Order: sequence, then C-alpha cells, then structure tokens
Amino acid sequence: MINYFNKKRGSVAINKMVIVILVLLVVVAVLMFIFKADILNYLKSLPGYSVPEEDEEIDLGEIDPEVARSLCPIRVGGIDKDGKIYFCNNFEIGCKTRISSKLLWAGNAQSADIEIDKFFDKTIGRFENDVITIDKNKLEGESNLPESKFLNNLDGSYYLEGNFLCRKAEV
Repeated sequence: MINYFNKKRGSVAINKMVIVILVLLVVVAVLMFIFKADILNYLKSLPGYSVPEEDEEIDLGEIDPEVARSLCPIRVGGIDKDGKIYFCNNFEIGCKTRISSKLLWAGNAQSADIEIDKFFDKTIGRFENDVITIDKNKLEGESNLPESKFLNNLDGSYYLEGNFLCRKAEV
C-alpha cells in the first residue's frame, strides 16, 4: 500500500516538471517572436555549422570591371552578415571604404523592411518588387540617420545577389 502512494507522488512530480519546461519553452518562443530573433544567425554561431557553398558572397572587386559595371553601375552600399546596411564612399564598385550606418535590413532577397531600430520596429523604407523605397515622411525627427546623399541614393536602388545595393545612376 505504501509503495502505491510513493509511485503516485513521483508521477505527479514528473508531470509538474514537464509542465514547467513547456511553459518556459512557450515564454522563450514568444520573446523570440517579439524581438524578431534571427534563429539562423544563432545557429550559424554554433560550433559545427557551415555555410552552404551556393550562399557564397561574390566580391565585385574581383570580377572584371566591365562586367561589374554592367551588373552594378553605381554601388550604393551593401548588407553585412548582421543585417546592417553600409554605404560605399564615392560609390565605387570595390567599396574599399565602407561607411557604417544604423540602418537594418530586416528580410530577405525578395522583400525586406529597412529599419532604424530593431527592437521598436521603426521602419523607414521597404524593399519590394526589386526596388528600395524610402518613406521621407518617416525620416522627420529621427536621429542616427546617414547623410542625405546616401539616403537619396538608397531610395530607388535595387538589391543584387551577394548583398549589394546598386543604382543605375547617382542622384
């Protein structure tokens, strides 16, 4: 009779532990959804993760200058591995001098938001239908913005595979 009650107590303790673990997993999932955690970036930092060969970045500085110029006549900037947008000084193809910015690329090669702050979703632009559009009304009163020449050239530019932001002509 005593053994029956001991087995019952152990099963209740295990059930409570399972419930606590499930509640913690739900809380973590909700927090990751709220703060837009990029799970793939977390997985890349784990030991043993390797980048697929087809995702290799192509450096336009190593391509024939004529081919690079036809693909990207004016290189406005690019997107680094953390999703931050940078600009190229003098808009050169090789982009030897990068000018960092507080702008973030939140999306993929098909569609993305251009944000100022990743925690409060301050979206100032959008990449859709192969064109980047900056909403000038959302820029008013914002600090930590890049120079206007960079923002003007970003507006109307396009995304090129390899995380390049390009334009047909400089504004």
